[in-house]
Formats: sequence, structure tokens, C-alpha cells
Amino acid sequence: MAGICIKLVSSRFTDVITTVNEVAFRRVDERLVSYLREHSVENRIISITHQELAADLGSTCEMISLSIKDFERKDLIQLARGQIRVVNLDK
Repeated sequence: MAGICIKLVSSRFTDVITTVNEVAFRRVDERLVSYLREHSVENRIISITHQELAADLGSTCEMISLSIKDFERKDLIQLARGQIRVVNLDK
């Protein structure tokens, strides 16, 4: 039982350290591109709100919205209510 608890705590601690490193050393737009690539594999559509993205990426809704609007202007993504369609994140 103790071994399972230690593994769980270790896993959670690793997740926290990874998140802290991401937030501290990578810009929001870089983290957002990585997130969109990772979560849009199958049909290239992600059903998510700006607030949910902000929470997942350790950012604010305002910063996510600015990055998303910039991506949309560059034709990297298309927006619909509660959805993001990835067009081309390789530009």
C-alpha cells in the first residue's frame, strides 16, 4: 500500500514540476500550439472554452484569447462557439 502511495505522490509531483517549468520558461503561444497539436489528432476539432484552455495551460483567459485571435488571423485555426478547428499549425 505504501508503495502505491509513493508512486502516486511521485507522479503528481512530476506533473507539478512539468507544469511549473512550462509556465516559467515557455511563452503562452508556444504552449498553446503544443496543446492544440496534442489534442487535435483525430478530427482536428477540439471542443473547449478559452477558460478551460487557460486552466489547462496555467494562464489567464485573456492571454489565451489574445493568442487564439492571433492564430485565427494567421489562418492557423478556425473558431466556432466552444470549438477550435486546427487548420495548419506548421506555418
